[in-house]
Amino acid sequence: MSEKNEGSSMLWQGSGDGSKGDSLLQIVDCFLFYFLLVSGLQLLYFALGGAFPFASFLAGLLSSVGMFVLTVGLRIHLSSSSSTPAPGPKLISKERAVLEWLACTSCLLLVAFALLA
Repeated sequence: MSEKNEGSSMLWQGSGDGSKGDSLLQIVDCFLFYFLLVSGLQLLYFALGGAFPFASFLAGLLSSVGMFVLTVGLRIHLSSSSSTPAPGPKLISKERAVLEWLACTSCLLLVAFALLA
């Protein structure tokens, strides 16, 4: 039981030094929780209320799951440090990681809007 409490406290505390990077990771974690919550609510609505406009349901679910996956990739790049060994992700700057996330997010949302039409 103590391992669960220790793990959850480590999730919110980060490395504990209170630097800017830790607050950025906490914001990304909140985004991840939000996308997971929205996906769950959409699946719950689909199960209880049906999916009459199926294309709209599909666009909403794919966009929220896709945003979750893209944000996980962003979090991996933001949490990697210069001391990461070679098997980890390629080290890029935080600014470039955010710009790539924005570009991929824009493409994903264009595809979701195309499904709505």
